[in-house]
Amino acid sequence: MMTWYQILSFFFTNGLRIFLGMYLVITLQQLAGNRKKASVISVCATTFITVLSCFPIQQFYLTGIEMIFVILIAYYLYAAQLRVSLFLIFFYEATVALWEFILSAGLGVIFHSDRFLNVQSYEYMAAVWIVRLFMLGIAFLAMRSHKRNKALSSQIIAGIAIAGLLGAILLSGQNAIPISDVQLTTCVTHYRTKRNYLL
Repeated sequence: MMTWYQILSFFFTNGLRIFLGMYLVITLQQLAGNRKKASVISVCATTFITVLSCFPIQQFYLTGIEMIFVILIAYYLYAAQLRVSLFLIFFYEATVALWEFILSAGLGVIFHSDRFLNVQSYEYMAAVWIVRLFMLGIAFLAMRSHKRNKALSSQIIAGIAIAGLLGAILLSGQNAIPISDVQLTTCVTHYRTKRNYLL
């Protein structure tokens, strides 16, 4: 059973992921809508997903529910294009999940501990928060660029994808902690696809 601070951590990390995902979908499509209502629904979605996280439900299903919430908010409150929104949120969620895996596995290698790969452990929570801080930093840069009427360079996004690919390759050559071939193959395939699309 999760402790109260684990639940709080899940709530805030889930909330940040949803809000930043919404920002990505809305900003890239240059949409305008009811931000107040979208924020309220996003908080409700965060609460619902956090409650589900307390039960033995696979992360795959939680991510799917999160994607549905974001797409519905963007579609009904911002009149977003359904296919474009689905594409954007899919790659966003996959990239966030894979970066969480890369960073947690990397920290596990550095500290020679497989606890960083355990979703319920404090070590994994620390890795997730580091990823969220990076996400906030990127969002901050994007907002500054938007205020200056400058698009966030695609080279920055491509650089993130390439860095992820290199991280996956480096992890494949380590033997400090056990990492399944399926996880590494999925990681490398995703970043190759994203790199090819961006470049």
